[in-house]
Amino acid sequence: MDVDRHANEKQALYASDSMDRTHVKTHLVVDCLSSDVDRELLITVDNEMELYIDGVPNPINDDPSAKDWKVTKRVNVPAGSRVIAVKATDKGLWAGLLASVTDDSLLSDGTWKVSTVESDGWTTPEFDDSNWEPATVLGQHGMEPWKTRNLISSNAKWIWTATSYYKDMGSHVVYFRYRIGMSLALEIEQYRHLCLFSLPKYCYIVLLCFCVM
Repeated sequence: MDVDRHANEKQALYASDSMDRTHVKTHLVVDCLSSDVDRELLITVDNEMELYIDGVPNPINDDPSAKDWKVTKRVNVPAGSRVIAVKATDKGLWAGLLASVTDDSLLSDGTWKVSTVESDGWTTPEFDDSNWEPATVLGQHGMEPWKTRNLISSNAKWIWTATSYYKDMGSHVVYFRYRIGMSLALEIEQYRHLCLFSLPKYCYIVLLCFCVM
């Protein structure tokens, strides 16, 4: 009797494991495919911005709109891009960054990294930003004083450094980084905790590396 009960429990656990693995695998496929298509980044910074993709300055930097936060900038992010980096300059009073892509797979939020120190190579994918702080969420898109910005997703959040976005008069520069696909690692780990029988961690690392290549 105990042998039969054990066999039935084992069969049930394997069935549960199979379902969980399918869930993980499906999620991986969706995210990998979405990183292999061009995306349109919609972004604004109060007051000015310089934008880089994988270390390359974007042509939007030469456009007058890069110095006008009231204008939403439209930037093509090529398939396979790994890092979006933004130098944001506040000219006094309010300060913030707001961004999204058209399918909401990328949003400005607390997953972005931020620093007040400019470091060599900070715009490149190889740069180690592990010591950078998570961006501070100031509030939801639509908040005062900016209200609704054209084209940008309502799910995006205004972000800045941990210091207040209300500053004394003067110029303040902060540096933002967003690693495309990094949220995938967090979501994979969440699914791992749901599995009774998880794949070895190195398998997920290999899959993750494949997705962000």
